[in-house]
Amino acid sequence: MSDIIKLNAESVYNYLIDHTNDAITYGHMEKLCGLDTNIQSLQKITKVLDLIMMYNVLRNEPFLSALVVNKKGILGSGFFETLEYLNVHVHNKNGFHQEELQKIRNYNWQEFRWND
Repeated sequence: MSDIIKLNAESVYNYLIDHTNDAITYGHMEKLCGLDTNIQSLQKITKVLDLIMMYNVLRNEPFLSALVVNKKGILGSGFFETLEYLNVHVHNKNGFHQEELQKIRNYNWQEFRWND
């Protein structure tokens, strides 16, 4: 595993844009951020992923948080709840997820580093 990254939107965003071809579990994100595997850590990760989704909307980018899934490879319900708050309505969750993954992989992320 790589070095521990800071649990903030910038660090997680930059990690995700460097791993757009990977499925990343919540458990892996917890370990990557130096957190224990428990509900409190999951909630912290989810808050950061929600902030990244808001940033993606502002930048008209694909939703990077779609890379982070549960052990079964499925997006958490919080992902779709956040989409609703962002006025993005999804009728086919699996189809949306697959389309979003393709958009993520095809997008030119390198030019959107936050502090470069």
